[in-house]
Amino acid sequence: MWYAGVRVADVGEIVAEHLVNGRPVERLLLRGHGRGPNVKRG
Repeated sequence: MWYAGVRVADVGEIVAEHLVNGRPVERLLLRGHGRGPNVKRG
């Protein structure tokens, strides 16, 4: 699983939620195959 559009301010949340508690931060997940809201186009 990959994150996209991550800012420095998001790192603490990723560490606490995903790495420590095992819950991915859904709003930052890279959606597969170019169809998610975080995929850059062009």
